[in-house]
Amino acid sequence: MVTFSNVNGEDGTFWLLVDHYVEMLCDLLEYERDWEVVSYVLCHLPLQLANKHFFCGPETKKKIRRLVLVVCNAINDDKLYANQENPLPQDLLQVDVQALLYHTLTVLISYHRIFDADIGEYDQKGRSIKADIVEVIFRGLARDEVTNKPCLEALSLAVYELPDQVAKFTAQIIEKLSRIMSNPNMAVHILELLVIIGYTPKLYSGSFREEEYRRVFRVALLYIQHHYRPEAKTLRTTDGRESYALAQHVLNTAFFVIYLWFLSIKLEERPRYVPFITQQLLLANSRRDNIEPSSEVCFDWLARYAYSNADPKAAPSFLYRSVVAPAAGAFNVNRSWDELHKHEMENTSAVKAWKLGNSIVTISTMKKPAGWIRIVSRRPSGLTELICRLENWPHVTPGDFAPDLISMPVTMLADRPELEADGDGDDSLDVDEDYLNSLISNIVEQSDVLQDIQKPDPISGYVWSGVAPSQRRKEVTLDPAYIALLLSAYPAGMVTRPSRFPDYNLLKDTLRVIDFTPVIDTHKVGVLYVAPGQTTEAEILHNRHGSPAYTRFLAELGRIIRPSNQLEVYTGGLRPETHGEFAYAWWDDMSQIIYHVATIMPNINRCLYKKQEIGNDGVKIIWNDGGTPFKFDMIPSEYTLINVVVEPHSIGARGAFSDNKHENEFFKITLQTAPTLPRITPIGDFKIISAEKLSIALRHFTLLASLFCRTWATTGQDGPDPIPLETPWQQRLKYIRNSERKLPPRPEEGDQDQNSGLVDREASRDFTIAY
Repeated sequence: MVTFSNVNGEDGTFWLLVDHYVEMLCDLLEYERDWEVVSYVLCHLPLQLANKHFFCGPETKKKIRRLVLVVCNAINDDKLYANQENPLPQDLLQVDVQALLYHTLTVLISYHRIFDADIGEYDQKGRSIKADIVEVIFRGLARDEVTNKPCLEALSLAVYELPDQVAKFTAQIIEKLSRIMSNPNMAVHILELLVIIGYTPKLYSGSFREEEYRRVFRVALLYIQHHYRPEAKTLRTTDGRESYALAQHVLNTAFFVIYLWFLSIKLEERPRYVPFITQQLLLANSRRDNIEPSSEVCFDWLARYAYSNADPKAAPSFLYRSVVAPAAGAFNVNRSWDELHKHEMENTSAVKAWKLGNSIVTISTMKKPAGWIRIVSRRPSGLTELICRLENWPHVTPGDFAPDLISMPVTMLADRPELEADGDGDDSLDVDEDYLNSLISNIVEQSDVLQDIQKPDPISGYVWSGVAPSQRRKEVTLDPAYIALLLSAYPAGMVTRPSRFPDYNLLKDTLRVIDFTPVIDTHKVGVLYVAPGQTTEAEILHNRHGSPAYTRFLAELGRIIRPSNQLEVYTGGLRPETHGEFAYAWWDDMSQIIYHVATIMPNINRCLYKKQEIGNDGVKIIWNDGGTPFKFDMIPSEYTLINVVVEPHSIGARGAFSDNKHENEFFKITLQTAPTLPRITPIGDFKIISAEKLSIALRHFTLLASLFCRTWATTGQDGPDPIPLETPWQQRLKYIRNSERKLPPRPEEGDQDQNSGLVDREASRDFTIAY
C-alpha cells in the first residue's frame, strides 16, 4: 500500500491521502514486528494527532475511529511489546510501551465528536467508542507507576470532554484510586484528579453511596496520616529531587479534597461523615503531643459546614448600617479597621468578649434602637455575625414614652425593593431615603398622642399600651453577659467554662489582625494575549483586545466585577484609577481567584501598572496567537513560576483572524514551569481541550498551580531552611490562640481539701467567674 498518489501526471508532485496514512498506522500497530518502526510511530503520533486539521477529512474520520479501537485493543491485549522480533533496548519495559499507547489515546479523546455510533462500521461490540476509551484508561490505573500517571492525566481530561462516560465509572475510579495510593509519588496526581472530579458534581451526585464518599475521604485522610509522620517530610519529584514544598502541597491538597467533597454532600447528610473524618484525623495525630494546626482548622471547618451552607464571612448589610453603625455611611473597603470600629462603638452601650475554644465571641448591645444585639464569632475558618432584637425587650410604639421608631422600618427594609444600579459601587447597599421616611411617617401617624409623654415612675413600674399585665415593665437594661449565659450549657458548661477578656480595649489589636486575615484562600492569576507576530513584552502588554475565541474564553473564566471601594472582594492590588473599572474574578466557599487581565487594563504610564500586577503573579495564562512558541521569560519577572499556554491546535491555523467555529473548536494547552519546580496539574506534555470546556478546565488547572506556587513561595522554595505551610485559616487559629495571653490566669487544678466537693459545686454554679 502507498499513502500517496500522482497528481495531474506532474512528476515530483504528490497528494498525501491522509485516510490511507491513518490506515497504515493502524496496520503498523497491529502487525508490525520491527521495534524501530513501531517506536517511531508511538513517539511521534501523539503530537501529530494534535494537529487536528490534518485529520479532518470525512474518510479520515472513519479511519480515526479504527485507530482508536486499535490502540484500545493494543492496551487491553498487552501484546504489542511481545510481538516485536528484533532485539529491544535493555532498559525498555512492557509498561513503557503501554504508557506510550496511553499518551496516544489521551490525544484521541479530542476527536470524540466523530465517535458517535452512526458514523462508522468499526464499533464491533455495538457500544460507544467513548465508553471504550474511558474504560481502557480506567483499567490502566492499577498497572504500574509508569502507566498510572498518563492514565490519571487522561481521566482528568475525560472529566471535561467525556463526562457522561466518566460518570458510569466514577465509583470504580474512586475504588481504583484507593488501591494505587500506596505509592506516595502518585499522591499529587491522584489528589488533582479528585479535585477535578469534585468540582464536577454531575459525575457522582445522586449516584454515590455513603461508602463511595467515605472512600474519597479515606484517600485524602491516608495521605494526611502519611505526611504527619516525622520521616515523611519530602516527596520525590519526577526528576528525582526531594521536595519539601511538594510534600506540603500534597498535605494541603488532601485537606482541600476533604473540604470540596464534604460541601458536595447534601446538607442533611453531612453530619453522618463527621465521626469518620474526626476519628481518622485524630488517628493521624496520635503520635503527636498536640494536634496539628491543619487538623484543628479542619475540625473547625467541619463544625461550620456540617449544619449550614452560610457564607464564611458576613457581608456588609443594610441592617448593619442602620443598627450597628448608623454613622458609618456607605461601605468602603479602604476605610481603616479602627475608623469602622469607632463608628460601631459610637452606637454600642456595652461590649464583652469571650474565648470559647478556638473562637473569640464578642457580644454588643446597641444604644439605638434599644434591645438590639450584635454577636460576632471569629473562628479559624470564618466569621459569623448575628444582628438581632431581644423580643423580651418591650417594643414601645408611638403613643408611649420614648417610642422605638427604628426597629420596624429597619426590619421591613432588610428585604426592601432594590434600586436600579447607577454603575458606581455596590448598589445593593443603597437605601431609598424617601421610602424610609414615608414608612416611618406612616407608623407615627397611627398614634393619637405623640407629644408631652412623661416618663413613668420607675419605682412603681408601668405598663405600655396594648400589653398584658404579665408584661408590666420597669426600666430595662441589658448586659452582653446575659446573652452569653443564655447560650451556654450552664451549669454543665462551667467545667470547661469560657474565659471572658477583662478589658475589651486590650483585645482590639487581636481582633484587627484576625479581621485582616482572609477567611478563604486568595489567588492571583495573570492573563496575557499575544497577537499574531508579537514577540516582545511591550507589544503584548499594549494589547487592549484579543481574538473572538479569546473573548469567549474570558467570558466563561469568571464573573465581571468592579474593583471599587464598595466591593469586598480580594482584588490582588487592582485599583480603578490605574487598572481600569472592571476585572474578572471567581470564588466559592474555599477559594477566590482574581484574574489580572492585561487586555481590559488601560495603557497608562507605558503599561507599567499592568506589568506591576501581572509580573508579580506566580501563575499566568498566555493566550498565544503569535504564531511562534511563547518563551517562558518573554515577560521577565522573578515571580513567574508557571505559565499555562493556550494555542491553536493546528500549525498554521489563523483563528486569531477568524470567528469560524471550526477554526476555534479545540485548543492546545502546554505547561511551562521554572526550572526548579516539579510538574503540577494534569496538563503533562500537552492537552487538547475543546473551546466549550477550556475556561473551566483552565480555572481548575490554574487553581491547582496557584495552590502549589503559594506553598513553594512560603515554605522556603526547597531551600536549606524549610518552613511549614501556614494557610490563612491556620494564621487565624494562631492569632486566636495567642489571645490567651490577654486572659486572667485560670485556677490551678490540683489536690483539693475535704471541702473540695463544695468548692467544685460553687465553681460550677458561680457563672460570674466566666460571664
